[in-house]
Amino acid sequence: MHQFISRWHKVAGIVVMTYAVLWAGTQCGFGWIKLGTTLAVVDGVVVYLLAKSWPLLQTCIRACSCFRKLVPGWATFDLRGEWTGTLQSEWRDEQGNRSGPKVVNLTVSQAWDKIVLTLKTDEITGTSTYAIPSYDANTEELRIGYFFSTSPKAAVAQKNPPQQYGCAVATIRIAKPNQMHIRYTNERSPGGDITLNKA
Repeated sequence: MHQFISRWHKVAGIVVMTYAVLWAGTQCGFGWIKLGTTLAVVDGVVVYLLAKSWPLLQTCIRACSCFRKLVPGWATFDLRGEWTGTLQSEWRDEQGNRSGPKVVNLTVSQAWDKIVLTLKTDEITGTSTYAIPSYDANTEELRIGYFFSTSPKAAVAQKNPPQQYGCAVATIRIAKPNQMHIRYTNERSPGGDITLNKA
């Protein structure tokens, strides 16, 4: 989720942290070599902890109302876990008939540096790549644009070509954080809509 933080804020954070470490080091009488080593270690530890403790930070933000007022809206979204719902494809057979809705299960893995969505139906499994989140403060919506590839099960491989590629946009609102809507398209059809609820 680091994509939401502007480059200016990232640089400013690094500069402030650098000055703080240098100031503390000079107060302790460190030489330049020791200061450089200390700075590298502190920066590395901070980045590592931020990346690994992001789920914990989100839990704290949601639990404490005073934190929720201080952080931007996107920081309150916790998408991790299982989602269930239905998929309605716009694909039609040779007679022009559209298939009925399918039950789907979505697993979301969310960390500081990435989001991965894995969608499963009774016939295929789809996994996201290059997910890019964006947040609209006016509508209070989190949108995740991503590419995906699908792999059919052996029993249906003949009618579902392997590695079907596509793109999608998932939308979640702050007012309804346990509901997600995905609009997708792929190589062989106009795509469809997926409506999900967090399990």
